[in-house]
Amino acid sequence: IRTLINYTKHSAYTRHERLVICGSLDANTCSDTGWGEYLIVFKDNKNKNRTREINEEIVQQVHLNLKYGQLHWEGATGRPPVFHPDSGLPRGGNGTFKYCSHVADNSFTLKLSHMGHLTLSKPYRCA
Repeated sequence: IRTLINYTKHSAYTRHERLVICGSLDANTCSDTGWGEYLIVFKDNKNKNRTREINEEIVQQVHLNLKYGQLHWEGATGRPPVFHPDSGLPRGGNGTFKYCSHVADNSFTLKLSHMGHLTLSKPYRCA
């Protein structure tokens, strides 16, 4: 996740494009329940709705296929993080990645700040 965040920040700035990270079940469309299967980064320049449309290019895909836990995103706006072309920063896209492990005491959170920094918090108790 940290590598993907850094890649997306850098790419948004150097490409001068609005990029969004979202979870996906099929590596093609965004899904609120897909954060543990695939993470996709796509260009969201036209309609800026943070949802991948068929004509919006996928820039990066990561197949997580988590077997021992679940990953969720809880954003400040309730939507996936967007990285802006003028700075690469996720202004208004801060939130928390929450990993709930099926194995005891391996759960954690990664908080994404407005500056695009990730802070690890462990242990984390899943509800």
